[in-house]
Amino acid sequence: MLREGIVVGLANHTILTAKDGRKTPIDDSGAPIKKDDGSIGGVILVFRDVSERKKNDDDMRALQQRFSKAFNENPVPMSIVSFEDGRYVDVNESFLQNSGYTRDEVVGHTTADINIYVDRRDRDRLREVLLRDGTIRNAEVHRRMKNGEDRIALASSELIDINGVRCVLTVNNDITERKRAEEVALAALEQKELLVKEVQHRVKNNLQVISSLINLQLGYARDREVLRIIGDIRNRINAISMIHDQLHLIRNTVEIEFGSYIRSLAEHLAISFGADSSAITIEVDAENVCLDVDTASPCGLIINEIVSNSFKHAFPDRRPGQIKIAFHRDGENQFSLSISDDGIGLREGLNLENSPSLGLRLITGLVKQLKGEIRRSLAGGTEFMITFAAMKYKERT
Repeated sequence: MLREGIVVGLANHTILTAKDGRKTPIDDSGAPIKKDDGSIGGVILVFRDVSERKKNDDDMRALQQRFSKAFNENPVPMSIVSFEDGRYVDVNESFLQNSGYTRDEVVGHTTADINIYVDRRDRDRLREVLLRDGTIRNAEVHRRMKNGEDRIALASSELIDINGVRCVLTVNNDITERKRAEEVALAALEQKELLVKEVQHRVKNNLQVISSLINLQLGYARDREVLRIIGDIRNRINAISMIHDQLHLIRNTVEIEFGSYIRSLAEHLAISFGADSSAITIEVDAENVCLDVDTASPCGLIINEIVSNSFKHAFPDRRPGQIKIAFHRDGENQFSLSISDDGIGLREGLNLENSPSLGLRLITGLVKQLKGEIRRSLAGGTEFMITFAAMKYKERT
């Protein structure tokens, strides 16, 4: 070629060896030097150092090899699809094992050919997202296997370029077994909630039956002390029954709105002591926070005992007066309950734990159950101040 006066390029894998032994990859080309008579008098050789380009080429080949290895050996189903016509360019072994297809049945065919999407709108939806965002993260799709089985996957896709062709690299993380386990767990939880609600409903009904029987018995009692004792028992049962009634109304199995409960309990007690409370009013200042059953039950009984005690003893001779109930959250899990009246007050030096009154002894026992603290003030009547933390609900088995 040089003899004919044509510029030629030599092989691009030429290695130039320097005097000191260093080897440098080069591109080289040669051109003839012509004499005046047109004959070839010599050659000009041009050498270009391509070390950097060769390094980049080597790095690219290594990267492609790593990608190919990661793609083919990945345990998660992966595919490469042409964005323009939807034909599979390549799939990994996990894709074939998961779907049941052979490579020949997939590569070169479209997603529609093998009917991979249970709902073809999923394909259109994913395409729109790719066009808009260039990427998809954990989109739930239903994929049809060769045997007709519907499996669920979280699909993550990226637009990539392969030799100038726009393609979609997709990772399909199969979550079918996880979804089935979740469905089984959800069904079991729903069944458990139904059973708990049924038990609560029956407890509420049984307590109402007991309360009704007590009311009937009251009609036959003549002794005032017996009437008082039976009336106290009825109010305690109603205080517990109203908690289960709240659980049933709000369709919750473990918590009630305690502010609403206090207002209902106060109204019930005012009606219960109606004969002696024509001039006695109850004022409720209660924050409507949720308490679990293990906390609400003893707390409700405490309110019942203290308010009942005020109605019975704080206002002799039907004197007018006021009972106040305040309930507030004092911290993330701390609560304060204050119950006061402006009546004649408790006797100075009265020991609540050793009191002859069952109601007062119950109060101290219930506060201990709450792991709370109780203080009392006799200034201008009687005030009980109770602080406690919500108890952790104990899961029943």
